[in-house]
Amino acid sequence: MTDHNFIDDSESTVNVNSAHFLESTFQHETFNLRNRLALLISGAKAFVVTATALEETRESYDDTSDASLRSFELAQGGP
Repeated sequence: MTDHNFIDDSESTVNVNSAHFLESTFQHETFNLRNRLALLISGAKAFVVTATALEETRESYDDTSDASLRSFELAQGGP
């Protein structure tokens, strides 16, 4: 991962759990990529769900990747 550029850190809720959404760009080999991830913490565990797309086509995937990141559910009453 080269030329990493942090873009945004926002707070939100994902299925009643607090979450941070982190967004950045980076280069991998010849590809310019855009990465968005959801970070959720439950007790002593952290969960990271990531969506990555080519920078030049990522807008066509924004709605789908956002819906996917926001669909993550933490099991209630698990270990």
